[in-house]
Amino acid sequence: MKEDHGGKHSSSEEIEKIKVEMIAQDHRVFASLARYFIESKKWEKDDPRHDAVKTALIYSIFSPAVIAVGGGGIAFISLIVLLWQNVILLKQNEIAVNQNVLIESQNGYLKEQISANNAQWSDQQRMSAISVLYDTKPCNNYSGKSCNAYGYHARVQALKNLYLIQMKSDACAEIKCKAIFQDVGIRFFKMSEFSFERVEFLESDLRNTDFFKMKMNGFEVVNTFLDNASFSNVEMKNCVIKNPFAEKPPVLSSSINVTYSSVDFYSANLQGCQFDGMISSHRYCFFASNLTESKFSPGSDMKNFIFEYSDLTGVDFSKTVGLNPKNIESSCSRGGTKLPFNMELKKCEYDLSGKLIKRNEENSVCSVGEVLRRSDMPKVLDL
Repeated sequence: MKEDHGGKHSSSEEIEKIKVEMIAQDHRVFASLARYFIESKKWEKDDPRHDAVKTALIYSIFSPAVIAVGGGGIAFISLIVLLWQNVILLKQNEIAVNQNVLIESQNGYLKEQISANNAQWSDQQRMSAISVLYDTKPCNNYSGKSCNAYGYHARVQALKNLYLIQMKSDACAEIKCKAIFQDVGIRFFKMSEFSFERVEFLESDLRNTDFFKMKMNGFEVVNTFLDNASFSNVEMKNCVIKNPFAEKPPVLSSSINVTYSSVDFYSANLQGCQFDGMISSHRYCFFASNLTESKFSPGSDMKNFIFEYSDLTGVDFSKTVGLNPKNIESSCSRGGTKLPFNMELKKCEYDLSGKLIKRNEENSVCSVGEVLRRSDMPKVLDL
């Protein structure tokens, strides 16, 4: 019987080929690594198993399953990194919060210091202003009387400073308080374009003082000299003028001979004002002023009250005495005016700037009186 040696050789080649294919298809990572780094060293250089093990190793590393597992690992590592970063951020936020608390504490301390410094400065300014307003010295006329140690200009500026200090105080920040001045003398001055609201003068001397273009709502003068005082283009809603000519001058006020005494209001907003204790020996002149809903105390002697081109809407004169029709005929009303005699006032008309129209200053008694008053006054200093 004849042996088939060619068939055995062919079978051996087939077996080797199958082994190579099995190695190439074995995608286990550690098996591929072992063959590549250990077993392949025993093979001949031209052994086809070298290519097979390389193929298996590459596929084992970059197969979809490995990539999926590796991607999950990467995601897990990324999550760990993010958590670590969050921990760092939390610590940084905690540090920032502590720093903010420290900064707020420092700011609070600085605010307290600033507040204390401002209070100290305000007290110094207040005491300085009070000193200027009230300090005295012997008069130069050897009369033995005391006169103000400072001039009118300094006293008016001190008055303004004292008013501003009081209005800016913590007490006035919460409620609408008043600045009260007693026994103050600021004669022969023109105070202009200054807010002077909620001010009360008690037993003071405002003779020959001009208030010009000032905001003076809630302005009150009680038992205060107003001889020849003038209120021009002022806003004085809800003002109170009570006993404007005291029987005796306040302390520190030297006597002045007044030959022409009046209180004049020019283009003044006097809505809701109250006039009480206006003595008949002085003249009160209201020119082109708005007296809507103003009140004059019952029994007031109005013989020297002059209302020229003024708005008398809602004013009740029925309980007053001595009002002269000629002193009121040029004025007007929008209704509600009560007069002690039969007279119909014309309707008030205002221009676009809010001023009453149809007024004639050429024949104005108030304007003539103003000229006379000015000729009797010393030079008026403008602050």
